[in-house]
Amino acid sequence: METKLMAAFEAAISDDCWTTTDEHQFEVLDPSSEDGARQVQCELVFPPEIGHFQVVNPNKKELTFLAIDHCMHIDNSIRRCDFVLFDDVKICFADIKKVSRQNRSKARAEAREQLHATIGHFREKVDMNGHQILAVIALTFKQTYPVATVAAQDAKIRFQEELNAALLEGNQISF
Repeated sequence: METKLMAAFEAAISDDCWTTTDEHQFEVLDPSSEDGARQVQCELVFPPEIGHFQVVNPNKKELTFLAIDHCMHIDNSIRRCDFVLFDDVKICFADIKKVSRQNRSKARAEAREQLHATIGHFREKVDMNGHQILAVIALTFKQTYPVATVAAQDAKIRFQEELNAALLEGNQISF
């Protein structure tokens, strides 16, 4: 997958957007989600303690991280998620949103749009058949009850039908 992505987006990806790791556990930090004003890319943090999205890699597989928003040079009219993380089986697109209780619904809708547009754009450029594709909405607000709204269920169906991707919500993924 790494070779396919590099070939498809060679001109759009700079070296500081791309990294690989086989760490057992790490987190992704979105510095721009802290105050909303800074427009900087997501980054991996070791040891995992200050990030917004936790990655558990019990088999220490080699994982590739690509920061997308504020890093890849792609058409500005395309909404985009924060990053993609992948191995030879799984591709995880994620968007991190800093939210309060009052604006969760709006943030979810925006994240769904960004994830849908990003995955659609990547599918146009790269054959992802044979990979498990995940789209993850990571809200920094800790939820205390499950989300099972009609809109959430409709979005899950739309992602599966249109992108062959599972839409999830949470702040952790395992590879």
